[in-house]
Amino acid sequence: MPLNDIERKIAPQLLILTLKGKMDIEDEVFTTTLPDLDDAPLAFNVTLAQKLAEGRELVEIPLEDMTKIALAYEFDPERAEAADDTIPGICATLWSPFEQCTILILIDGTHRCMRSLLNHRPFAVHRLSVEQSYACLLVAPTDVWAGRVLCVDETSYLNAQMEDRTDEA
Repeated sequence: MPLNDIERKIAPQLLILTLKGKMDIEDEVFTTTLPDLDDAPLAFNVTLAQKLAEGRELVEIPLEDMTKIALAYEFDPERAEAADDTIPGICATLWSPFEQCTILILIDGTHRCMRSLLNHRPFAVHRLSVEQSYACLLVAPTDVWAGRVLCVDETSYLNAQMEDRTDEA
């Protein structure tokens, strides 16, 4: 299967991660881009995400959000038609430097999600915690990595912000 432009951009970085033992050559990798940052690539280790998602609570993606996914993600309509949408997907939670908040990114289950959309049914996903999401993140722009400090422990971060405001008063 030929590599797409995103995969070509990140292939050298993934090779380095594999050689350094950060991932296995057999690991499934999901790639996407951040349109707000000149289509900067993101890559996630889906194999690790699947292990981390086991036993996590399921949340449903509303139909309107699935429509946004359909417009933003590449997918094969024939593969979507054949997909088993009863198998949950996986969403990663990352810091968005553009929106200044955490965002969800569907990293496993695009075709299953599209099948649910075609059938006008909600799609269930396991939502990874921020810590788990960053553990699966392989390639990202510096701003996204820097955001990890802001949201790895959101409660501690918010408490620290409140303490800073109290000190200033």
